[in-house]
Amino acid sequence: MKKILKPSSIKLCVFVFFLWFVVFRLRSRINSKITALELAYKRCGNDLDCLPKYLEYSDVLAALIAEKNEKLVPPPLPNSPEAQKNKNDNSALSRILASQDPSLDKNNVYQNQENALLNSNSIFLEFQKERVNLAQKASGELEISLGTLKDSKHKYQRAISNDFENGLPDNTYLLRNAEIEMLESYDTEAFSSSFTRLYDWPTQFPENLTHYRESILASKNFTSENERLKHEVAPWTWFHAGSMGSNSTRFYYSRENAAIVSLVRNIELKDLLNSMRQFEDRFNNRFHYPYVFLNDVPFTKKFMIMTSQATESDITFSLVPRSHWEIPKFINRNMAKIYQTNMKSYGVPYADSVSYRQMCRFQSGFFYKHPLLMNRRYYWRIEPDVDFYCDIPYDLFKEMSSQNKKYAFVVFLKELKKTIPTLWANTLTYARKHNITSPLLKLFSTNNRKYNLCHFWSNFEIASLEWMRSDQYESYFRHLDMTGNFFYERWGDAPVHSLAVGLFLKKSEVLFVDDMGYRHDIFTRWPNLNLTSPLAAKYTDVPFPPNKVRCVIPDRLVDSKALQAYKEKHISKTKSDGGYVIDDEELERNLPDNVYYKPKNFDFDNGSCLNLWKQFPDDSKVWAPIDTSIGLMNYNLNNFDFTKQS
Repeated sequence: MKKILKPSSIKLCVFVFFLWFVVFRLRSRINSKITALELAYKRCGNDLDCLPKYLEYSDVLAALIAEKNEKLVPPPLPNSPEAQKNKNDNSALSRILASQDPSLDKNNVYQNQENALLNSNSIFLEFQKERVNLAQKASGELEISLGTLKDSKHKYQRAISNDFENGLPDNTYLLRNAEIEMLESYDTEAFSSSFTRLYDWPTQFPENLTHYRESILASKNFTSENERLKHEVAPWTWFHAGSMGSNSTRFYYSRENAAIVSLVRNIELKDLLNSMRQFEDRFNNRFHYPYVFLNDVPFTKKFMIMTSQATESDITFSLVPRSHWEIPKFINRNMAKIYQTNMKSYGVPYADSVSYRQMCRFQSGFFYKHPLLMNRRYYWRIEPDVDFYCDIPYDLFKEMSSQNKKYAFVVFLKELKKTIPTLWANTLTYARKHNITSPLLKLFSTNNRKYNLCHFWSNFEIASLEWMRSDQYESYFRHLDMTGNFFYERWGDAPVHSLAVGLFLKKSEVLFVDDMGYRHDIFTRWPNLNLTSPLAAKYTDVPFPPNKVRCVIPDRLVDSKALQAYKEKHISKTKSDGGYVIDDEELERNLPDNVYYKPKNFDFDNGSCLNLWKQFPDDSKVWAPIDTSIGLMNYNLNNFDFTKQS
């Protein structure tokens, strides 16, 4: 008698087949996403901030990877040799990991391949090994604390396992945190083997460095002030030799005598790494110019290690000399406090910040006197938290040299009037005292010889250090410094540099770097994307794509003020509700739309002075002493009160 399949049996068979098919498809999709993750890591390299953005396209990548497979191979049958081999491999890996940390439940974490946890953790382990290998290769003798590494590894393994339901792309911030912990685990011996003292600098110091510094400052045995400064900062000066640096046998290029310089604080490490990553990608990976990082306090070990791994160029870390940073003795601090409080009532940014004024004064008249820069010809200033949007395939320092340029800028904008109420008047008194005639000072003047507030934004500038060390520039800075208005007012280094350019240089000695795509704060600019750079066209031996390819302008940017307000609001609400306050990394992965803004090219903004620069004739009538006299008639210097200025 024939058996007749009941409808329920048919349904069960269909259901089992459907379930097997779903599992097979899910496994294929997970494998594709894992491959996409690996491709993303290769695409982003050491730039972990790139990963979350790149992995937004992981689904698309996974689909492309699946399409390239000629056919999808189904999973092996339960009792087949292939399945047995997979089972043995998984068991071996589970035993190894469990032996390292008995608290890991291998039955839950590594049950099978279908749940993809084995794959995700394997990628994470490979990531860790890759980072360790890169670090050891770069330094030669770096050793990582295995205990710290193991704790970090298991911590993030558990986190990935517990959070896996949110999807692989959402867990990339864990990799970033793991990298930071790994970098922080370097011991002192490893640190000292990667960072050395400078040749021809002091290398032996007493245990009490505070006493050492005071004795250096009080000593009268130095033949020059530069030697005194060198001995003062030497204990906190370290050098890291990059693989493509001055001693490299792999890179042969005749660089200009120039350096990339940044005055930066330890707490700005993350923002500086962002700037370095883009600066390297857009320019310095071709030429490998050295970095000089300065700080008014010693750099931390963490800061030095992480920045040295962000470039193949040489880096020197050093301290700002005390005389370059401290408030001068001739400043009346009580009077300065009154003026600063008054300025704050008008809503002036950094109105009551003393450290900001110290920074502006240092950048105006001291940074180029640092012992590390005394023998340099050019410098390029970069800041933390800036963006570079366009490739620069030619050497800007060589352009400065070949064209006899002494100053280069990107953004030309107006200064806040309340921060510099007497700067123009004091510049004119200097011009009258030295009988200045200038072909460029009228660029900064209105028709009635008042200051038009235009200045080159110095957070991006390339300049001749020989010019800044000249007697002309030094006498102008000293004239300004003795007024005390770096502290009584809030003079910035940008208008000081700009007016010095106006006093002493010709337009032909100033370079507008139009090829540069750049962002600082909310100000963004980029070149005409429909044109080809005439400057870069000269370099036939350098591959140079059209501007449409070489510039990548983001569709939206984060407004830092809106972001800070959002964080404060979130933290306040969470605390009032008795909830758990998540860290910044996690919070920034799900920002609302109102935190972003669409960038606009500042070159066409009403606040830009770029048209003045473009229209200013090369043969403009020079600024004469009569112009100085007319300008000074607009001021009553004896009864000047900046708070009354509009």
